[in-house]
Amino acid sequence: VTHLAGNMYLYVKDIVPDHPESLFELGYMIIGRKSIFLLASIFIINSFGLCMIYFIVFGDTAGQLAASFADDETLDSIWYTKRWFYSVPLAVVLLPLVLKKELAELAWISYVLFISLTLFVILNFSLLVFDSNF
Repeated sequence: VTHLAGNMYLYVKDIVPDHPESLFELGYMIIGRKSIFLLASIFIINSFGLCMIYFIVFGDTAGQLAASFADDETLDSIWYTKRWFYSVPLAVVLLPLVLKKELAELAWISYVLFISLTLFVILNFSLLVFDSNF
């Protein structure tokens, strides 16, 4: 299915006259504005699901690994063999790294926003001071 979807994407990309470079551009040219929201929603659901699978697999594997080192018969009731004991610290460690990466990608947008807001304040202040009709 992935192979067919990839081939279909490349074929449709070549058919569209403007030669789009991303799925968002391709969807916008074929369906319109609503395709951007649909694709973004699908990507969010997919990313959230992949993160959940990652945390579940990591937590279960680490818990079973810790249980294999313990010699207790009641391993299901021990707190250090539970999934949450390994998933929560992993999330705490990954959160700053992910946010740092996302903020670095959005740095130029932040600069443009800051410059725009500064220009807005300066222009409004100049209108307030120098324009007699204001």
